[in-house]
Amino acid sequence: MMRKLSVIGLLAVGLVILNASATMAGDAFLKGGYKKFRGEYDCDFCTWIVSGGSDYKLIPYLSLGFEVQYSHKKVEEESFNWLNLYINAKVYGYGGSVRPYVGGGIGLQTATEWTGDFEDTTFTKNVGYQFVGGVAIGPPGALGLVLEAQLQLPKDLDGITAIHFMAGITF
Repeated sequence: MMRKLSVIGLLAVGLVILNASATMAGDAFLKGGYKKFRGEYDCDFCTWIVSGGSDYKLIPYLSLGFEVQYSHKKVEEESFNWLNLYINAKVYGYGGSVRPYVGGGIGLQTATEWTGDFEDTTFTKNVGYQFVGGVAIGPPGALGLVLEAQLQLPKDLDGITAIHFMAGITF
């Protein structure tokens, strides 16, 4: 079952990339990075993450888009898969080739319910929030670089948060 979820997650990211288009003068992106959980938990669950999506300009300094994120971690004999789907809005500070931005989004997020041992840990899908900040280097809709930090918050805001440090390409 976990292998099937891993394949589905990677296929979802692949479909996002194939479907992305610059016809609305926005950015499609593919990013990879490191997922670090915050709080009292050590980094047994920290792992690599891959994401893809697209942003579409609404007005010159505001875009609306979506992002699909996938990460996998094997701890002892247990496999853990996270698949997050977000709708994001980003505000850009400058319209040239170096475009810093901040934004946020809401979406379906894999939430971890820590119930004791690894065998007892369960996952649920809930609404979650995401805050992003970064810089895109290159003109919109063209090949460029992106550096980004993300903060993920679960719906109840008392749960475990995660920080992602991402780098990738825009096209």
